[in-house]
Amino acid sequence: AAAALANLADDSGNRGRVASCGGLEALCGLCNASQSDAVLACAAAALGNLADDDGNRTAIEKIGGLEPLVRLCSSSVSDSVLESAAAALANLAYNENNRKRIAQLSGIEPLVWLCAHSTSDAVLESASAALGNLAYYNDKNRIRIAETGGLSALAQLCESTGSVTVLESATGALRHVVYNNESNRIRFV
Repeated sequence: AAAALANLADDSGNRGRVASCGGLEALCGLCNASQSDAVLACAAAALGNLADDDGNRTAIEKIGGLEPLVRLCSSSVSDSVLESAAAALANLAYNENNRKRIAQLSGIEPLVWLCAHSTSDAVLESASAALGNLAYYNDKNRIRIAETGGLSALAQLCESTGSVTVLESATGALRHVVYNNESNRIRFV
């Protein structure tokens, strides 16, 4: 069912319908309760697709949907779950209030850890995209990303990756982390 919702939510015309039928709550429930990596990956992917809609970004935060996604990024060992949860956080972080809330939930630290330690290109792309979106016009998040090792993790990722998509995501994240922040620019150089 979660996979079907993920596929439906990939179409912008279906996002409002899925949300209005209780899909957001059901998917958040799965992210909180399921023990299956396949279900968790599909539920997180569906939330990420639904988060391509501004209204859904707000609704997901209001029903407590950020918490399980942050928890999955901190605790899962499945690359498919990590990629889906980080990608969902990246989409949710397009919302200013969600950027603040994800940081309050200690969501930055696991994303930095994934950028420094994952060997999966999909996870690296999603985690670095999430960091970039969290840093977007949020100076507190920029500082926190730098203080938790994010600058060095992203720079190392840029030097070591063979994936163009990971490189694009990591360089974009670096740009947001150092933008209009002198201390981060100094740390980076």
